[in-house]
Amino acid sequence: LIIEKILSFLKVKKKLLRSSDLNLNEKRSDKLIKIISSSKEKVYLSTTGSKKYLIEDLDKFKKKEIQVKILNFRGKPYKQLSPNFFSKLSILDLIFNLGDKASNYLDDCFSIETLE
Repeated sequence: LIIEKILSFLKVKKKLLRSSDLNLNEKRSDKLIKIISSSKEKVYLSTTGSKKYLIEDLDKFKKKEIQVKILNFRGKPYKQLSPNFFSKLSILDLIFNLGDKASNYLDDCFSIETLE
């Protein structure tokens, strides 16, 4: 899978899990909780787009002792082939343009917020 190759290139060491392999009928947060619990993880890391409903369902996660964190992206321009910078492209654009420095770029562009 291309996702596994990208994770390897970025030196991310996490096992991938397909929710389709888990035979789940739940929706939204209940489905997430079941996936997280089946992987024996205790932290769920999400993006800002999910923050509103995760706050609404935060008690469900707390009940299962799952900590919810939000990944905030503060992108900054990086050298691309074009003289004009195009933001919000795929991770492949970043890797092709920065190569081995892509991981360091990502480290500098994220902050993590814990929902309480």
